[in-house]
Amino acid sequence: MKLDSKIPAGPLSEKWDNHKFKCKLVNPANKRKYDVIIVGTGLAGASAAASLAELGYNVKTFCFQDSPRRAHSIAAQGGINAAKNYRNDGDSVYRLFYDTVKGGDYRAREANVHRLAQVSVNIIDQCVAQGVPFAREYGGLLDNRSNGWIWKCILFDNVCAWIQCNCHLEST
Repeated sequence: MKLDSKIPAGPLSEKWDNHKFKCKLVNPANKRKYDVIIVGTGLAGASAAASLAELGYNVKTFCFQDSPRRAHSIAAQGGINAAKNYRNDGDSVYRLFYDTVKGGDYRAREANVHRLAQVSVNIIDQCVAQGVPFAREYGGLLDNRSNGWIWKCILFDNVCAWIQCNCHLEST
């Protein structure tokens, strides 16, 4: 049996950008013809459902638990990693990528981790725009702190939201 991860070809830093550029667009008039099924009602699933519905797709969301409110994003403790560089501490997409791969004992698919690091800032901004109540410093910036062995900062929120991709979760 041959396993194929379907990772696009090309240089690591450009794989997903090139793939995204080559994808065919869906005509806005045809979006309502597609049904999108999302399994999971946590922060990632609910965010995806809201975004796709806003774009015009028919979205059906399913959850395993008895209520969508019991999603793991609410129950998890910790925060979200992102290359926000609020404190000018040298945080960058490359540093987030390297620390995440290193933290996963070099077992993660590097192209996927690099894409996650690239879009991490946009993920946080989208969560803020959709109303996720992140903790804030007195000046109004999102509250963050360094996390143990990693250089990047963790953004903490008031409801312990957590994106369950290749993010590192620190239990508190």
